[in-house]
Amino acid sequence: MLTIDEANNILINGDGVLVTHIDSNMQNVNLAGAMFDQLAKMAIIILVRSGSAETEIDYKSHHVNYKDNNIVIIGKFNKIGHIKINRDFSADCLILSRKFISRLIPYRTSEANGPQMMPITNVIAMRDKPALHLSSEEKELAMEMLDKVEENIYRTNAELRVQILYVSVVAFLMELMNIIIPKYIGTSKPKNDRKRDIIQDFSNLLYANYKKEHSVSFYADKLCISAQYLTKSTRTLLGVSASKVISDMIVTEAIVMLRTPKISIQQIAQELGFSDQSSFGKFFKKAHGVSPLNYRKKF
Repeated sequence: MLTIDEANNILINGDGVLVTHIDSNMQNVNLAGAMFDQLAKMAIIILVRSGSAETEIDYKSHHVNYKDNNIVIIGKFNKIGHIKINRDFSADCLILSRKFISRLIPYRTSEANGPQMMPITNVIAMRDKPALHLSSEEKELAMEMLDKVEENIYRTNAELRVQILYVSVVAFLMELMNIIIPKYIGTSKPKNDRKRDIIQDFSNLLYANYKKEHSVSFYADKLCISAQYLTKSTRTLLGVSASKVISDMIVTEAIVMLRTPKISIQQIAQELGFSDQSSFGKFFKKAHGVSPLNYRKKF
């Protein structure tokens, strides 16, 4: 059983890939919980082997079990809260560091060769649908490929071990993409391919700049499109406006910080790019329905 320090060392200083097991043993649960808390903005994929659990993602409760929602994908935009498991629960968990994610090259065919595929990074960016269902055959395939990833993590006799590990992770993500796209995203019509590329690039820009840049026009300018077209793209593929996507990102981060008593509301306002505490308070109350101070009092 890895300690938290050992797990952190693998993810931060090592290859950036970790497979760990979660079950009703409290030591395992505590390790997983501590890792989720410390390794924010990393990608976490949980494959349920048995039993059921409740987990909080983006402050919404999700019930997961081995029959129904048996895979949970927590991307770099998601925030995970508690994980409450039943005695019969067990799962395997793949964690990818930010450094490793940055190495994932978007896989797209050229337009000349037919419809483009979604980048494999979209598998770990499904913010609105974190808990999904795999059939028995699909889950068995995913488990086999995850076992291969774990085997390659600890290989010491291969000269190209890091490259082999990378390929096994990419293969695992592409198999998930092959399963998930038809079920939950749908096969794209050619007219939506451009919008999907825009959403992917918008997501990357937002992840890097949301603490400083809050306007739709900033991201539209970076993408060399109009603010109207960016909003049209997000409405088509995400069902919400671009400003809502930005707002949700800021609010989610604010909630995490408000749950940390050591950080003052003034510091949170500054960290999130607001001119003063009052501006942050108005924004937070409008977006979340309660003032930052009253929200903090709940915790």
